Amino acid sequence: DLLFTLMREHMEGLLKAWDATRPASADPVTRLAAYVENHIAFHIMRRHATHVSNMELRSLSHERLTQILKMRTAYEKELRMILRDGAEAGVFEIDATGLTA
Repeated sequence: DLLFTLMREHMEGLLKAWDATRPASADPVTRLAAYVENHIAFHIMRRHATHVSNMELRSLSHERLTQILKMRTAYEKELRMILRDGAEAGVFEIDATGLTA
């Protein structure tokens, strides 16, 4: 299915881009800046694929939607970890990490 392939490749690319730019051992502020920069740059360069990936989730079968959502969850988990680490270090003031992410 073409739509699923496009969405899967989009998420794989996003995860791969983050893996390539993730600071190895940086403080939470630096990691957050890198995450946001990567997120914005990736989506700007792939505006059309991003639009399709966001707007056409409803067109996927339940099984394929679940696969895409698992990938999104893995990507968003990275952000939640950065925010949690920053809150624990006292550099971010966050009431609800999941909601903030």
